[in-house]
Amino acid sequence: MPHVGREILWRIVDLSEINIESYDTLLLDRDGTINVHLLGDYVKRWEEFEFIPGVLETMPRLARHFKRIFIVTNQRGVGKGLMTEADLADIHRRMLEEIEKVGGRIDGIYCCTSLTEEDGRRKPGRGMWEEIQRDYPEVEAEHTLMIGDGDVDREFAHNCNIAFCRVDSLKKKDGVYEWKKAKDMDVIILAGGLGTRLRSVVNEVPKCMAPVYGKPFLFYLLTNLLNYQIHKVVLSVGYMREHIMDWVQKNVSEFPFDIDFAVEDTPLGTGGGIRLAMQKCTSKAICIMNGDTFFDADLEHLLKVHEQSGKILTMSVKHLTDFDRYGTVSFDERGVVTGFNEKRFCEDGYINAGVYMVSDINLFKKMPEKFSFETDYLQPKAAERLISAFVGDGYFIDIGIPQDYAKANEDFKEFWTWVKRK
Repeated sequence: MPHVGREILWRIVDLSEINIESYDTLLLDRDGTINVHLLGDYVKRWEEFEFIPGVLETMPRLARHFKRIFIVTNQRGVGKGLMTEADLADIHRRMLEEIEKVGGRIDGIYCCTSLTEEDGRRKPGRGMWEEIQRDYPEVEAEHTLMIGDGDVDREFAHNCNIAFCRVDSLKKKDGVYEWKKAKDMDVIILAGGLGTRLRSVVNEVPKCMAPVYGKPFLFYLLTNLLNYQIHKVVLSVGYMREHIMDWVQKNVSEFPFDIDFAVEDTPLGTGGGIRLAMQKCTSKAICIMNGDTFFDADLEHLLKVHEQSGKILTMSVKHLTDFDRYGTVSFDERGVVTGFNEKRFCEDGYINAGVYMVSDINLFKKMPEKFSFETDYLQPKAAERLISAFVGDGYFIDIGIPQDYAKANEDFKEFWTWVKRK
């Protein structure tokens, strides 16, 4: 395994807020916490199992402190038929052998191989926690700590009334190792548009549900978010919202983050939709994106740029050549947005790519209930030099017109080659 440049590689991020002496029972997630998480795949046999650097060195210390240590893990690879129960048992047997060799121990492994949320054993459900309490009656919630790398782990801990802390997760993609920082972020997707320009080809569903290469466009937006530590996605819905809600209800188990709805009973404009959706957000960082635009921006980099800018909002921009469909964004050498320009033919310029980052949940508190985000907010704030620009070079498509909708259907045939699922 390549050197990844850290002295302490298994790091508990928010343990400083927890008095570890208060706990005698430890629950551990597996993939991304104990072993390297394979992006877009499952650990199906022992040869694919790889301890995160520092884990084996840490196990003896954990064994000395905690009276009981359990692994609590969802293993959908079995439910999907990609591996067998025997394969999973062999992986766990060998994992335990390696942990015991270094003086560590695991007192029990609790697995759920089901694919459905209806199975109460599947995290974030309480089923596996209730099994632990039946098997070990002395275990008490107030003296139990859960360590994991994902939002499902955090929600599981919340549902079980136990303490939680998160680790940075080491993931592997195409042979390249990458640390995924344990940062919380909520995402608002504006999915309430009327889609008038697209009705000649899509008129029975809202724009975000327009079928693109066999999947609703919303599917690709949500799937791309699997590459980040997302706490919650809030869909701002209005027009034909039942189509969106029905699809989410049927497919929510595919995504590890919460999905909620901010419902516009009457049209509130893009700004009013965001304002309403922000009432559902709880994370410090909030990413806002259009439901009819896909921009493969690096959200972690976007957040970093936003935090360093000191501005109230950071907007992503994309460089294009020879275009007349979009207006352009002007910004200075420091990345401060100075204004917006009307649509016209441009040989070269930067457009608003439709992905924004904010960190103040009350940002729109003084705005009216109904307003345009672009006209009534972005333009005045740019004039006050309160917006920063984030230049991204990822794939961009806006399906708002029939020509680009057709292009998306061609482009997304290659979706899985450039966006990998966890």
